[in-house]
Amino acid sequence: MKEKMIVPAWGYVFLFAAMLVPFLYVHAVTVQWNPFAVKGPLFVRFYGIYLGGSMVAILISRLLQFPPDFYVLLRWMFIFIFAIGLARLCQGIYHHKPVGYLVLMLVVEGVLWAMGKVVFHKKR
Repeated sequence: MKEKMIVPAWGYVFLFAAMLVPFLYVHAVTVQWNPFAVKGPLFVRFYGIYLGGSMVAILISRLLQFPPDFYVLLRWMFIFIFAIGLARLCQGIYHHKPVGYLVLMLVVEGVLWAMGKVVFHKKR
């Protein structure tokens, strides 16, 4: 019988911290929690921190060989980050603002998503 791997509690704490740090940055700079209410350059920094934190969480969980159930959470976190970027992209286009850096970051995230699907779904 195959033994079920259990995610350590600190793994979930690390994932939660990776999701919370960008919001703490926005709150420290603007004294508000809503990243959609901040100006463009600050949002790009927020999004970069969020994307970087999620990639670090994915790499650390891969290096420590967390069970596959944990990758479902990471996948949903990645989808959430992509949805935030798309929503802000639509908001920027609607208000006729420059969105070049955000488009570039979304493309990078899409490439990382595709690479992650190849790397993380290999047969062991």
